[in-house]
Amino acid sequence: MTWIPDAYTLPTGDRPPRAAAFDALFADALVGAGRLGATRARLVFAAAAEARVRDLVTRGPACPAPFRFTVQEPALGRVAVEVAVPEEYAADLDALVVRATTAAGTRLAAPAPLPRSSPPRAPGSRDPELP
Repeated sequence: MTWIPDAYTLPTGDRPPRAAAFDALFADALVGAGRLGATRARLVFAAAAEARVRDLVTRGPACPAPFRFTVQEPALGRVAVEVAVPEEYAADLDALVVRATTAAGTRLAAPAPLPRSSPPRAPGSRDPELP
């Protein structure tokens, strides 16, 4: 479980089930994932998974520090989760994004979301970013 840093506030024994719950969510409902900057990423899930997403990112004694999750309201059949970390945990955020996309496998239907300040996409390409 290399994406779970030592600073994670959940007791060590509770980490494997929590990681498995994240993996199952990624495998079942992740439709896009990508970095928004050095310390931020976006995970995009099917809107039908909103309750699971909210439960998982808020369950436990505290949000899985150092990860800070912000769940956005569903739009366009998707629910986006912005994940932020302090700068010293950027590698852990990378590992989370890799873990998410690996668990989702080839089922990912959309390219990684890009920040709004990115240059326009090529004609015909799909942008999964939510408003």
